[in-house]
Amino acid sequence: MLNENNDFGASFSYNRLARNDGSGTQIFHTMQNETLKESSVVDFQDPGQSTTYSGNTYYVGKIGPLQIDWNTDYYWYGKKDWMNVHETMYTTGQTAATTSDVTSNRNARNSMIASKLAMNLPLFKGTLSFGGEYSIVNRRMKYLS
Repeated sequence: MLNENNDFGASFSYNRLARNDGSGTQIFHTMQNETLKESSVVDFQDPGQSTTYSGNTYYVGKIGPLQIDWNTDYYWYGKKDWMNVHETMYTTGQTAATTSDVTSNRNARNSMIASKLAMNLPLFKGTLSFGGEYSIVNRRMKYLS
């Protein structure tokens, strides 16, 4: 708290997992006019290390004799991890299955800014209040394989 009318804060979080140990199998069937065209079996494993981080800063305050009330908040979050995928695809009418192996590195970054500004002006025997709010969200995902 800066003073009785102004407050500022910040936080940061960091988390690193040595192993995620996520794994499973997904089965997909592709149909056309109620006829099976292809099937695929996807085995995935998420054995990699995972890093998650986030931060937040904010300001809340009243400024000057016009009672300007300003509140703004910035939040960001990021996560990095990787996954192994093995897919086997069976196409109707073909004797051999097609297989593929992919290792993907994922990097997600998200941020948000939200702000509100309100002004209260004494007017005759009352108060005139006006202001506005603003927010923006940014999400970025990057996949490398």
